[in-house]
Amino acid sequence: MRTKPVLNILLAAFLVFATIPACIITSSPATSAPPATKSTSLPTAPSATMVSHGNPQVLGDLGSISYTLDTDRQVSGTFDFDKGESLTLSVADANGYGWVLSIPADALLTTMEITMTPFATMDVTQSDAKIISGVQLEPDGLQFTDAVQLTVTAPIDNPGIGLIFSMNQDGSHVAFAPTTNTSGGKTAIAQIWHFSSAGYDNGYDAGRDGMDQYQQMAREEYRMALDAARQFIKNGAPRPPTSPSISMFCRGTEVNPEQGEAYEYMHEFLDPYSDYVHVLWAAIKNIQLLGVEDVDTTAGADAIITILQLAEKNIRDLGNQYQKDKPPDRLIAAIYTGLQIDRVIESINYDTVLLLMPDILISWASTVRDYYLNELKTKHDYRAFPILLTLNKEVQLLGGSDRQEDIMAAMTFEVILDTSFDTTWKSQSDRLFATGHVVQNADVKDIKNTMDPPNYLWGTENNITFKATNGTFKDSTGSYLLDGQLDLGTLFLLNWDACVTKTFDVEFIGLIGDPESKSGRVATAASQGSFEQYWWKTAFAYIFTIPMQNLNSTLGDQSFSGSGSGTAVDFTSSAQIHIVLKHTPK
Repeated sequence: MRTKPVLNILLAAFLVFATIPACIITSSPATSAPPATKSTSLPTAPSATMVSHGNPQVLGDLGSISYTLDTDRQVSGTFDFDKGESLTLSVADANGYGWVLSIPADALLTTMEITMTPFATMDVTQSDAKIISGVQLEPDGLQFTDAVQLTVTAPIDNPGIGLIFSMNQDGSHVAFAPTTNTSGGKTAIAQIWHFSSAGYDNGYDAGRDGMDQYQQMAREEYRMALDAARQFIKNGAPRPPTSPSISMFCRGTEVNPEQGEAYEYMHEFLDPYSDYVHVLWAAIKNIQLLGVEDVDTTAGADAIITILQLAEKNIRDLGNQYQKDKPPDRLIAAIYTGLQIDRVIESINYDTVLLLMPDILISWASTVRDYYLNELKTKHDYRAFPILLTLNKEVQLLGGSDRQEDIMAAMTFEVILDTSFDTTWKSQSDRLFATGHVVQNADVKDIKNTMDPPNYLWGTENNITFKATNGTFKDSTGSYLLDGQLDLGTLFLLNWDACVTKTFDVEFIGLIGDPESKSGRVATAASQGSFEQYWWKTAFAYIFTIPMQNLNSTLGDQSFSGSGSGTAVDFTSSAQIHIVLKHTPK
């Protein structure tokens, strides 16, 4: 079942199918300064070699430019996959050209910092594209699983036809990007599938002669790209690269940080196909935009779909093989790659029968999620949480089942407590006023999470009953046995971290018991005097940090002790607490 709306006959969306070296856009006055590159980038693969018009020696190459960046106008934002929200960045260069980058909520399957920086100066003398504005998009080479929209709005009312160009981040390989315009050309729009740099020119700046030249370039690019595409189809799809094994344990933490491996693989896998597809699609869209009426682009559109179907079959065969792996970690990059391929096909011709979406991709993503859920439930591998929630969301994004309740049920715990408290009160004349000793036990079962992600708090109020197993209390009124006395308290589990600190916190409110009862009076006074270092003032609670034992149903087992005295209260105390955390998945 399809999930995307029907797009126009040839959606103006297919900017860089997966990897052509540059992305989109270019901007204003020129200078010979070299391009500024200040970001972490993913590798950029070479394009298909073929002689083009003029000086370029690469298919679709309109030459190169040099540019500097206006870092004072730079904008950044965080795309947070787990929040399920889109991200929009807007920036204007010094000449008033406004750029807007819109990333849909499902365009990335991970959280990523995104940056857009306008060009400050440009030297376009070595390019057939006379770019008057531009931006650099980072991280360079980042691949998307859904089309990202980049728009440029001119600061004048009648700019004529607006053209968007892609280029490598170093300014090389300037190429047409598939572009559409709003009425009158005020705003140019391109759908992009990966990051690099982009530039812009329009009819007002280029003039009639310049636009005639762009028309001729589009004709020539189409002819050459169609010939190259036909040869590629004749030769058959290249042997695909092996997908990287990307463990999901502790993913996104400093122990196993997101390093873009899946997106690098998308680039590597798709590059041989996109080298032809990008140029051909860009030529088709610009032939339409520029009003070239003497070229029939039907054969080119058909060739694009055929090439993409070769890529689709290749990744399908790889993914089906990786699905048998234990762990199925090579599936991660295959899922990302297959999703982009099918969405690109869908954006170009919605009626094309897809090999991967939705069933195969759902099956792959479910295999990954279910593997890590099983590791958590049966082997007590706590490193699988909370990344399991992200894996579950990926399955849902593809149209698969929601297992969040199962995941949270697998994060159910039991806490067993044994305490011992001793307290002595004295009068101001150093005369014994009261003394108490109590040993308590509590067993809190089925402690479940009570907050929605990404906030985690396990437990409920008044969920713990302390039973005195031994104890006495003596004051001026008499001596009392405390055996069997019951006291209520509240226990929460929080600050889960199975990867970096490898700890889990136990929080007590009302440690330990009701101060109105004799057992609670002893426990409360002793804990206040002896456990001051564990007191969390802002919550009026005690926090005990428990080291985790991975791959063990006994998640943690730790004892704490202390002693204290006070002149204001005039008492001495000692306290011990033994905490056992058990993993009891449901």
